[in-house]
Parts: sequence; structure tokens; C-alpha cells
Amino acid sequence: MKNYKINQGHTKRNIISVIVIVVVVLIAYTSTSFALKLWPFTQPTLNGSKTDSTSTNGDSSKDNLPPSDGGSTKTTDQIPVDTASSATINTLKQENGSIIFNGSVSPALTGGTCLLTFTNPNDKPITRTSVATTEGASSVCKQITISETEFSYLGTWTATFRYFVGDKQVVATKDIIIK
Repeated sequence: MKNYKINQGHTKRNIISVIVIVVVVLIAYTSTSFALKLWPFTQPTLNGSKTDSTSTNGDSSKDNLPPSDGGSTKTTDQIPVDTASSATINTLKQENGSIIFNGSVSPALTGGTCLLTFTNPNDKPITRTSVATTEGASSVCKQITISETEFSYLGTWTATFRYFVGDKQVVATKDIIIK
């Protein structure tokens, strides 16, 4: 019977090589995720896309908005408020594990976008968008529903409803207590 000698030096080198390769791949994957802003792997929801809208100074009113007409990107405080129209938060309630929002603008301003942002000094803002339809003399935003689990802080949050159309916006705010 022959005795086969196992070269343990090669086995240890192979294991170390595999570990080094795995670590390098994980570092490359994590770096790419951060660079492409895919970290911390947030997923869109059915009623709008989940975004982290925290600006560098924590003021959500300075968040960049995507250009709606192919123009340059502006912040919300750079867009003038339309004083001829009024925004109304029709529904803002916590029900069955969700926060439900409905909003409208009068008189009707067609072709606009609804933006709802919840802010609280103890947590990052939560933002959703929806489309609006014209119903009679008003523009009505499609209902926005957000799972209450996204609100990691329980207490008072301020809901800011902005309706953007053309180069103007209409704004309404209301507080809600998340329980």
C-alpha cells in the first residue's frame, strides 16, 4: 500500500486565495452599489418610487426636482408659488397599517405632478409622487398609500403637498401623528 503525502502548503494557499477573491468581489460589489446609489437596496413601491430626499443640510425644501419640461433642475424654493390656485389635502390618515393621502388643486391645472413629502426632525424625509387627473373644476392627485413601517419615528410628521405644473407650484401642509 502506497502512502500518498498531501501537500498542506498548497491546500492552505488555495483556501487563502479563495478567501481573498471573495473579499475583493464583495468590496467591488459594495463600491459599485454605492456609486450607482443602489445602497441600501431600496425598492420602488406600487404607489410611487421610494426616494431618499435628504439634502446636505437636511432641509427637504431644497431637494432637487427632476425637470418636467427638459429644463434645468431646480429646487422647490426656486419655483414660484401660484397664488391664483389653492392646494388642499383632502385625506391624510393612518388606517390598516398605511398612511393614506388624497390631494387636489383648484382651479384645475392640467398636466401637473403631485409630490408628497413627510418630514420630521428625528428621521429622514419620505417622498412619493403621483399623477393628477382633472375632475370637474379641480386637479385631483391619484391616491398615495405608504406603509406605516417606513415611518421609523412615531410622533408628529409634517406632510407637505406640492403640485407642480409648468414653472409654478401650489403648496399645502398638514401635520399627522404616526402611532
